[in-house]
Amino acid sequence: MAKIYDALYKTAINETIVNLTSLTPKDYREKYRGNLYCSTPNCSAMITYVMRAGNKNHFRTWRGTLHSKDCEYYSEKIAGRIGIRASFVDYIYLSGDQMSRSMKEAYLQELMTPEEKVLAKQKVKNPRKRTGTLEGNEQISFELTTDPEHKDKSQSGQKARLYRRDVNALTTRDIGLTRTVIGEYVEADFSNERPVVRIKKQDVYANILFEEAFFAENIAGRDRLSTISKYFDIYTSLIIVAVGEIRQSSVLEEFEIVLFDYKAFRVNGRSLDSLAVGETIQQWIF
Repeated sequence: MAKIYDALYKTAINETIVNLTSLTPKDYREKYRGNLYCSTPNCSAMITYVMRAGNKNHFRTWRGTLHSKDCEYYSEKIAGRIGIRASFVDYIYLSGDQMSRSMKEAYLQELMTPEEKVLAKQKVKNPRKRTGTLEGNEQISFELTTDPEHKDKSQSGQKARLYRRDVNALTTRDIGLTRTVIGEYVEADFSNERPVVRIKKQDVYANILFEEAFFAENIAGRDRLSTISKYFDIYTSLIIVAVGEIRQSSVLEEFEIVLFDYKAFRVNGRSLDSLAVGETIQQWIF
């Protein structure tokens, strides 16, 4: 498939061509996301902006959308996969139970000794990647998401594995995907409208960012999030587990974990609501 160098930005009152070289990750997140389309006339395929390390950002076709057959970007085959038509990806909106289970397992694994971790890995079998069949040889795979933007388009009745990653184990292959991430609390900044919690693992750092959707579920969420720094002042060691979309920072050579779901964040195995149960720090039980 030909490389996509521009996209059509469409609103209710305006249409503008956006060039790949002029687009920044910040502009995409704040303005263009969900409103970019193929610039070829009579083609309605949606376009997404993929952020990669080393200035390798690029446009690609939004998962699950198709280019018209007359479009130069239309393709029936994937390079290197002869005889198999284009592989499509649908979203599965992550359930609260699966998210909670993944975070609990991640936290318990973090508490294990090295020997216990080795034994645990030996018991885990590598499951086959779930795919469904479209017509002919076309295949469809499923990716998890917590982004409300994809909730109405997500597939019900399907399942996919939620992978866990230590902060220092994240790679560019994780960008754009939903992961359960584990790290040690470093610091937090609650001075801006968009709070940031910084975590690390073996001197590899990442920032956890909180979208508006995260706080939409609980108006007290910002205040409860700020209690983390108070707890850290007393106990000096916190294990953070979060479920979110992995992105590449537009400023630092680091990854970001973007959270949309209020239930997707744990401190020493406890939810923000659990932290707020006690009226004083002495009443917090871990």
